[in-house]
Amino acid sequence: MPGSRPHDQSQQRRIVAVENVEITERHHNNHKFKHYLPIEIKGHQCGAVVDSGNRWRNIMSEDFATRIGIRTNDLRPLQQTTRVTSVRAGADLHVLGEPKEPLVMKLKHNGRTYTTRPAVIRGMHSAFNLSGPWLKTMGWDDLHSQGCLRIDGQPVPLVHHAAAAPQVNEVYVISKATIAPRTGQTVEVVIPDIRGRQTIPGAGCTELNERVKRAGLHTGPHVYHQTDQRGLTTVPILNLTDRAI
Repeated sequence: MPGSRPHDQSQQRRIVAVENVEITERHHNNHKFKHYLPIEIKGHQCGAVVDSGNRWRNIMSEDFATRIGIRTNDLRPLQQTTRVTSVRAGADLHVLGEPKEPLVMKLKHNGRTYTTRPAVIRGMHSAFNLSGPWLKTMGWDDLHSQGCLRIDGQPVPLVHHAAAAPQVNEVYVISKATIAPRTGQTVEVVIPDIRGRQTIPGAGCTELNERVKRAGLHTGPHVYHQTDQRGLTTVPILNLTDRAI
């Protein structure tokens, strides 16, 4: 019944474990603990909390659900659970339901996709929370000592809270380059926002604009690269046409 509490309140108090922890910049600087997985859902990016202490299911904030276009009529109620308790928020949080259709979650690291049907929570601080049972079902191992998840046998790096929200920056080719037909070439590029110290260097994925794509040039699928302090990095470019570009 809508608005009713579940019978087992103690069970529900363990659901949103991540909400029990105050995340501060001081904690990150001291411990460098990485527990955010960069993901994308319906074209919107966020850092998903890897929370093995969440023994219920994957959960998503109402705010993030709204960002990706999910409305109330896109949800179906959870008959057994209508509220969860968050120590961090200092109150019970309302469970709005779950998406009627599974969501496709894409990993920013390698572009692989997985389906999930998270419960949507009103008042939840983090955008997305990956639960322990879901990680186990998927066979994903949380390697704390390495700051990564092992997914499908491959390490996928986690990030600090400050890096969980991705940034979009313009990238420019440093010098003129010609790529032969049906070949690839590594091209040196610069990110002016890093060179101008408007953002910090780090790992990222370069995407060509639509005009360049229409010309027949492409990057490798979800290739990540590291920039230096000057904003310089290299990007592999593929020429899929029969002419030099």
